[in-house]
Amino acid sequence: MSAYLIVPLVSLAIAVLAGLLALASRPRRALLDEDRAREAWQSATAGAPIRQMTLSRDRHAALILGDGGPALVWTSGQEVLLRRLLDYDLLDEGKTLRLIFHDYDTPAAVLTLDTSERAHWLNLLNAP
Repeated sequence: MSAYLIVPLVSLAIAVLAGLLALASRPRRALLDEDRAREAWQSATAGAPIRQMTLSRDRHAALILGDGGPALVWTSGQEVLLRRLLDYDLLDEGKTLRLIFHDYDTPAAVLTLDTSERAHWLNLLNAP
């Protein structure tokens, strides 16, 4: 077998194996419940009271309205992240809402919501 044939075949095999290993080792996204969202809120706002908490149906995000202002809690891998909603842009992209934070540390969050859920979240986010 010539080197012209072996080198591409070996390269392709290595690429396929690397791709399969990357897919197999991919961590599952953590599911969020009210307790985990409340815990994230408590640690970020020093125990400010929560007036309303809306958990997404897929349990990957929560919108919290409280005395410390509104905040978004969402999961990324196994991490639970929280951002206070003080300075952001909101884009309705059909099946998703994209919150673009004016913060280099967390540039954006993308939320997948169904139609009625997205309308409810937009209503909450646009309320004064």
